[in-house]
Amino acid sequence: MSLWTRFFNLFRTGSLEREFDDELRFHIESRIARNIQEGMTPEGAEEQARRQFGNSSRTRREMREVRVMKTSIGVAVLAGLCLCLVAGAFVWRRGGEPLAPSYYKVSDEGVVPPSVVREQKPNYTPEAMQAQIEGTVLMECVVQTTGICEDIQVARSLDPMWLDEEAVKAVQAWRFSPGRRMGEPVPVMVNIEMRFTLR
Repeated sequence: MSLWTRFFNLFRTGSLEREFDDELRFHIESRIARNIQEGMTPEGAEEQARRQFGNSSRTRREMREVRVMKTSIGVAVLAGLCLCLVAGAFVWRRGGEPLAPSYYKVSDEGVVPPSVVREQKPNYTPEAMQAQIEGTVLMECVVQTTGICEDIQVARSLDPMWLDEEAVKAVQAWRFSPGRRMGEPVPVMVNIEMRFTLR
């Protein structure tokens, strides 16, 4: 049984006692059934099963020792968890400054947005041309410090069946000069509009 299960069992004594009852009953009934199969009378089978199984109080104590962490150890684990949370909060707020986010937004203070170095036009699918679909797909993506756009999400769809996918494929091929903050390259989330027109 895992350490965490034994720890959480400290807080579920009522349901654990019911589980012990059910398990004890199951084992005794299984032994009674086996004794009857071996030719004993029901009364004799039950008496023999209870005698074989022994003291139920001792059995419960043994079950508890296996399934429940000792209270002193549980308190130590809980104290350790609290200490980790406090330490984590301290590290996150080190010097009063939060740790750097996984990406910045163009609107964040001191962020210079990325600039497009190479574009690729999206393909217009024959189905979309035949249906004469025109308009704009709006996407959000994070321009990484490598200049590649990742985590592309369609923020406003034009045509989920054909053109949204083509817009995403085109943006995957774009290359950027990365965004910067305090002179250092940083990942920046940007909005990209991909226009589809039949003209």
